[in-house]
Amino acid sequence: MNSQHEDNPHIGSSFDDFLSEEAILDEVIAVATKRVIAWQISEGMSALKLSKTAMAKKCTPAELRLIGCWMKKIPA
Repeated sequence: MNSQHEDNPHIGSSFDDFLSEEAILDEVIAVATKRVIAWQISEGMSALKLSKTAMAKKCTPAELRLIGCWMKKIPA
């Protein structure tokens, strides 16, 4: 921990430590990463004014499979 945490007795462990103790840190990181990638793809499509159909026409089948994995609705 950093010195600020050591100086303040009211600050506990980090949120990552909590998630790790609950054995869900890797799962939380994976879901967060997928959401960020899906958001970035969506923002890029919006910036280029691309519909899903137009995007599909520009991509190879392998790219579409990869994008499809990220664009699927991630459970909350």
